[in-house]
Amino acid sequence: MTTPLGHALTLPCGLVLPNRIAKAALSEFMADSVGVPSDNMIALYRRWGEGGAGLIITGNVMVDPRYIEAPGNVVLNGKLSTLGRSRLQAIAEAGKSSGSAVLMQLSHAGALASKQGCERPVAPSLRRRGTPGTGAFKSAPCRALTKDEITSIVAQFVAAAEMASDTGFDGVQIQCGHGHLISQFLSPRLNRRTDDWGGSLHNRARVLLEIIGELRARLPDNFAISVKLNASDFMEDGFSFDDCLGVVEWMNGAGVDLTEISGGSRVQPQMFGLMQPDFYGADGRLASGYNETGAYFGGFSKAVKAVARMPVLVTGGVRRRMDAERIISHGVADMVGFGRPMCLDGKLPEKLLSGDVDVIDDVMPEGFVSGGRFGFDSRYGFIRDVYFEALIAWHSMQMAGLSEGLKSDAVVGLLSALRSFRKSLRATRQR
Repeated sequence: MTTPLGHALTLPCGLVLPNRIAKAALSEFMADSVGVPSDNMIALYRRWGEGGAGLIITGNVMVDPRYIEAPGNVVLNGKLSTLGRSRLQAIAEAGKSSGSAVLMQLSHAGALASKQGCERPVAPSLRRRGTPGTGAFKSAPCRALTKDEITSIVAQFVAAAEMASDTGFDGVQIQCGHGHLISQFLSPRLNRRTDDWGGSLHNRARVLLEIIGELRARLPDNFAISVKLNASDFMEDGFSFDDCLGVVEWMNGAGVDLTEISGGSRVQPQMFGLMQPDFYGADGRLASGYNETGAYFGGFSKAVKAVARMPVLVTGGVRRRMDAERIISHGVADMVGFGRPMCLDGKLPEKLLSGDVDVIDDVMPEGFVSGGRFGFDSRYGFIRDVYFEALIAWHSMQMAGLSEGLKSDAVVGLLSALRSFRKSLRATRQR
C-alpha cells in the first residue's frame, strides 16, 4: 500500500529517516535516584524500535542533576558511570534495532525543577512563587541565573550532546518548549532580564542559538540537531507565534536539521489538548490547524514550514491515518509525531504504514471528565494541576506495561495511576 507516510526523509546533516512517522518525546520516569536508566527502559525502547517509526525521540534527559523535572528522569552530569554509559548505549541500540533513527532529547527544567529534589530552582528572572503543580511536579520559588551560570548551562548541553554521540545516538533534540528552561528564556512574560539575555527576541533566544552554534561546531557533521519549539505558550504577554517564526528564521542559518512544533506548558497544557479557563487563543491559527488535520498545532506548523529551511515535525492530536497522510501531502509538516498513542501500542507506526489502522484508539482513563468543579477545565487551579499529574501518571503506567510486553490497561483509573506513580517516585528517591 502506497502512503506518503512511507516516504523516506533525508535531513540536512545527511541522516536518512526511513519514513515520516516519529515517536515523540515522553518522560519515561524509568531511571534510578542518580539518573541511570533501568533495564525496563531498555526493553521499552526495544518495543518502540520494533514498532516501525522512522524516528524515535527519547523523553527528557536532564543536563543538570540539580534541576530535574521529576524523580525518575535520566540525568547526564558529565560523570556518567560505566553502568550509565552502557545502558544509554543499550537504549540507542534497542531503538535502532529495526532501522529507526534515535535522538536524545536534552533538557534543563529551570523553574519547573521538582521541589522534591530542589528547594531553590533557577530561572531567567526571580520568581517569588513556584510553578503551579502537585506531587512530583510542584516547584518552589526560584532565583535568577547569573551570567556565568548561563554560560555553564550552554556548556552542559554541549557535554550532554557529546555523550549522546559517544553512546550511539543519531542526534539530539533540544527541549525549548513546554515551560522548560530555554522556553522560559524565550518568554517575555518569564524573562525580565535587562542584560544580553533578555529584552529583545534575539537576546531571549541567545541561549538557544549559542547551544546550537556550539553543537554544530563540536559534533560530527552527520550528527542531527533538532529543536522542539513552542508555537506559542498560550499565555497573554508570553511567547507568541510571531516570536516563534522569528526564532525559526535564525535557526535557518544555524545548522538545525529538524524543528518540532508543539505548544503550551504545565500552566497551559495545550500539548495534551487541554485548554484551561485563562487560555489565550493566539490569533485563531490553533483552530484552523486542528480543523484541517486534527493536529493541535497544524496551522502553526504549516506557517512554519513556509519559512523553515529544515524539515518540520508536528506532534499532538492526530488520531486518523487519513489526517496523518494529509499532514504530509498538504504541506502541513514533513513528519507526524505520536506521543501518548505510542504508550498504548508500540506497533502503531507499522500499522499506519501498512494501512491496518484507520482510526487510532484515543483511550482516556476512567475518571477523566470535563466541566464543573472537578473537570480538567475546573476553575480551581489545584484540580487542574492534579489532572496534569494524573494524566502523566496514567501514561507512565502504560509505558511500564509496554516495557514488560503487556497490553495497554485502559481499566486503570486516574486516581489509581496517580497513587502508583507517586509511590514509584518515592521509591526512586529512596534508592
